Amino acid sequence: MSLSGEIDGTTIIELLSLCTGINNLVLLCESNYFEKDTAPLLQVLDTLPLDILSLQMDVSLTPSSIANTNVFARLTHLEITEEGIFKHLKMNAFPRLTHLALWGGPLRNQNGLKLIKHILSHATLQLLLLHVRPHRQLAKFLDINNIDDPRIVLAPCEIYVWDSLGRASMLLWELADEKVKLRVPNHRKHRCFTETTLVNELRQYMDLESVPEQDLDYQVMPCYVVGGSGDEAQLGYVVDDDESDD
Repeated sequence: MSLSGEIDGTTIIELLSLCTGINNLVLLCESNYFEKDTAPLLQVLDTLPLDILSLQMDVSLTPSSIANTNVFARLTHLEITEEGIFKHLKMNAFPRLTHLALWGGPLRNQNGLKLIKHILSHATLQLLLLHVRPHRQLAKFLDINNIDDPRIVLAPCEIYVWDSLGRASMLLWELADEKVKLRVPNHRKHRCFTETTLVNELRQYMDLESVPEQDLDYQVMPCYVVGGSGDEAQLGYVVDDDESDD
């Protein structure tokens, strides 16, 4: 199940209470209903047979709130925007966790470096996916600090919902797993894939024509090309070396 957009917190609870067999859940909601009190959400999540959870909304998780629920101990795949929670947690709070996705921008500092090493020490972890834009700066940071682990995959920040039949629900993880299995990194010293790789795989599910594949070093974006004709923006290339991360 995927819930996204402006959904009221009480509606989220009602829907999850009715759909008791969910094992793969994406919460990409704009509601701040659970920002101060996550207990109602954690209580209903605890009743579900979840293996896979993407939690991309304002929630206030603490070590005690995680310890007092069973849902996180059952997860094999977790995607979460609040990477700071792992600074205060022992990874044994996630005994089955094999796949973890975080936003990589905030990790490009010494505290982030410690956190990455802490996460990689988890015995069951097979993949650490880091959402980042642009990816080159984080790749340089990892290289400078001698973090060379084939389980790390850099991925775009954009999130794409499943199609109307629920297909592609595991697409993000599947693409990242393919990079982990490579004998050597696919881009310089790191493993990564572009936004359009994700888009085109989803479009295949939906029987739609593919879009032009992005270069790993350049972004294709609408811009005014010097010397171009007309007033309309044309497709241009920009180097993916911006100093800022999302």
